[in-house]
Amino acid sequence: MTQDEFSCLYEENSFTCIIKKGLAMLDGDRIRIEHIDSDMEVLTIPDELPVTLFDIQGRSYTRILPVSELGKKACYEKKNVKQVRLGKNLRFLDDYAFARCEHLTEVVAEGIDGFADLRLGNGVFDDCGSLEILALDGDREAKIARLLAAVPRFLKAEDLLTGGEIGTDAWYERWDFALRAFLKEDDVAGYMQAVLFGKRKFADREAYIAYVQEAKRALCRLRLEYGEELQAFARKQCEEYLGEMRQV
Repeated sequence: MTQDEFSCLYEENSFTCIIKKGLAMLDGDRIRIEHIDSDMEVLTIPDELPVTLFDIQGRSYTRILPVSELGKKACYEKKNVKQVRLGKNLRFLDDYAFARCEHLTEVVAEGIDGFADLRLGNGVFDDCGSLEILALDGDREAKIARLLAAVPRFLKAEDLLTGGEIGTDAWYERWDFALRAFLKEDDVAGYMQAVLFGKRKFADREAYIAYVQEAKRALCRLRLEYGEELQAFARKQCEEYLGEMRQV
């Protein structure tokens, strides 16, 4: 822990934090969680945390500051975390914040419009192979939450996770084009990278190909099931792929 870092507890979770200074001495200060020290099944990033500070005469006092950022690799490769709740003041998830959390199934942004207000760094959910729900608008039952979760797992189009365009006609169209690119990609294309760097282990090349083909089928079924703004070309590409695979 560096000199500027301090520890905080919230429920059963513990964090290593720093204070990010605002433009004025006491205006706009906020907390950046640099590291999640605990590894619980349910992780809640709080809206705010109490911070003990000292004045120039050495007297202690407490301030309540909003938690606005999660640091780079803050929750990297946690073995136990399955569900994450993001606090309403969170505005930025830094690079690889939740990468390689192999049992993470659900991320829900509580009380914020994550579609518009939450920025994501690179690879935030890389190698989160169990991720099923990514509810950036707080609605875990929304169909789009499953389409969003598929982006880091299979589509590798991180621009689909950021900006105010999420949920618009243009966003669905870009999602469908990303799926098209994935379907056209050679099933063995990422095999060597998976062997050298991937979290998931494969017995051999054929096992990897089978995994990729099942992923493509699953995405096609998912898109047909959640058919918002599903244009004719997208429906056709899903139905044709599923038909071709049934004949194999």
